[in-house]
Order: sequence, then C-alpha cells, then structure tokens
Amino acid sequence: LLAHADAVLLLTGIIWTIQLINYPGFRDVEKRQWPGYHKRHSRNIANLVLPLMLAELGISGWLLWHQLITLHIAFYALSLFTWITTAIIFMPLHQRIAVRTTERDLQRLTGLNWIRTLAWTAASVLSVISIM
Repeated sequence: LLAHADAVLLLTGIIWTIQLINYPGFRDVEKRQWPGYHKRHSRNIANLVLPLMLAELGISGWLLWHQLITLHIAFYALSLFTWITTAIIFMPLHQRIAVRTTERDLQRLTGLNWIRTLAWTAASVLSVISIM
C-alpha cells in the first residue's frame, strides 16, 4: 500500500502541474518554436511519468490479485482508466498538436485532461485513506 501511495501521489503532483502550468503555458510558445518545444515536453514527461504509471498499474494489479476487495478494484480501475484515456484520447491529441497546434486543440487538451487529474486525485485520496 505504501508503494502504491508513493506512485499515485507522485503522479497526482505531476498531473496537477501539467493541468495548471504546462498545458495552459502551451499557448505562450511561439509557433516557430512549437515543434521543438512540444517534442522535448513529450519526451521529458514520458520519461518521468511512464515508469510511475507502470509501477501504479503493476502494484494495483498485484494488490488486486492478492486480495480482491473494493479498494483494490478501485485502484486497478483508476489505473486502467488513466492508461486507456492516455492511449485513446491524449496520445492522438498530442500527435495532432505536434504537427499543427490550434487554440481549439489546446483548449480541448486542457479541458479533457481534467478527467486524468480527477482520476489520479481520487486514487491519491483513497491511497492515503488506506494507509492511515
């Protein structure tokens, strides 16, 4: 449970930073600098987030496998949710804005990202409660 809490709390801090600072800041990047900026951002965020997401998924799966209780089902479901939404919504959107960014796509990115922000926040709350 502590390892799960570590991963989820780190991911929650990162996603709130992305939600409140990084994504809104995309609007301030000059068009000619955008391709390089977005490429660096995507690579750096992936290097930071991917190991944590793998840890969260693995630990929540392990918890579920060893004890089938509602809390562990919730941990695993929230982890799967963030993986699935990242794959089907955010990766394609990032691929699109990497080539050509529009104000509409940036608003969509920031608006839709609330679903991951809230999912990781919920997982953090449940995780903290579980270790108390």
